[in-house]
Amino acid sequence: SGETLYVRAHNVPLHNLREDGYHPSFDVTGFTWKTVPFNGINSGDGWEDRCAKEACEWLKVFLGARACAPMNWNLRTTSDDDTLSNDDQAFKTLAQEPSSAAHIDVNRERVADEVLKAFGPGTPYSTANRLAMINIWRPLKGPVTDAPLVLCDGRSLDPVDLDQTTDMFGGGYYVKFNPKMKWVYLHDQMPDEILLFRQFGQQYDSHLWKLFLLF
Repeated sequence: SGETLYVRAHNVPLHNLREDGYHPSFDVTGFTWKTVPFNGINSGDGWEDRCAKEACEWLKVFLGARACAPMNWNLRTTSDDDTLSNDDQAFKTLAQEPSSAAHIDVNRERVADEVLKAFGPGTPYSTANRLAMINIWRPLKGPVTDAPLVLCDGRSLDPVDLDQTTDMFGGGYYVKFNPKMKWVYLHDQMPDEILLFRQFGQQYDSHLWKLFLLF
């Protein structure tokens, strides 16, 4: 809409997935966590690409997918460095900070192009019946005791609470506060544990978009 977006803090209960007594089903909730070791963390140049490729191979088997391609990877970290001297350095630091606002990275106008871009033009997947964008989060060291990833159980989300936004990265959504939302996290997440969540999915034959969750 072009209007300024204001972010306000709210106190919400967080449910520890380890203590709640249930292991969420990816098919039902759109997210889950699994033990998937990767022994190459910080193991020389290019380890990030190797980690992404290995995650794709695991995900393809887990989902029974025809193909999986890594779109991008980012290293997130908190920083209290106040010595940055120029805008580029400051932006790079802020961009890697964990987000403090509940959001969805992409909207339906953007996701198909982003997914197909990862495979390249002219691939058979351009006519696939179903595409999905799935995020995988893994800590580089553990246990995670600061700024864990928090997810919303999509079954508790009312679509009217989504505000579509556009920024320098493209279209997405921010989320209005609703006390009915259920927020979860994985306490003391370790490097061999991944959180995976379906960020967006599309069925081309019916043009159905299903929103599962946000973080």
